[in-house]
Amino acid sequence: KTGVDHDKEAGKRRDVAVTLRQKKKEELLREKRRKEKEEPESDQHDMEESHEAQKQKLPSLAKDLYAGTPAEQYFATLTIRKLLSAEHNPPIDNVINENCVPKLVEFLKLDEHQNLQFEASWALTNIASGTSEHT
Repeated sequence: KTGVDHDKEAGKRRDVAVTLRQKKKEELLREKRRKEKEEPESDQHDMEESHEAQKQKLPSLAKDLYAGTPAEQYFATLTIRKLLSAEHNPPIDNVINENCVPKLVEFLKLDEHQNLQFEASWALTNIASGTSEHT
């Protein structure tokens, strides 16, 4: 009569455990990929709503560019840059009509506020990437 080979049985248990872990990992990855495919649409919709809400605040942002504290100027510039970074229909005309461009150009000269310089240059680059009417 042959006995049970404990090493062989332990190896089988390890193989089964590894297989189960691999299947669980693959299932989690499939689930994650499925969620990623579903979420961008809702995220895009939320971003569009957010951009619309921010566009409504553009007059206030323009006011902060001209009369705000350095922190308010930075936040306004950052928000305008984000609006102009929208993939579809960035509000370039709105920003131009609110007379933001001259102040953004002025911010380029402020060496002591490098973050403000950076955001202003990025916003101006986004404006320049529009149509020839915008430049």
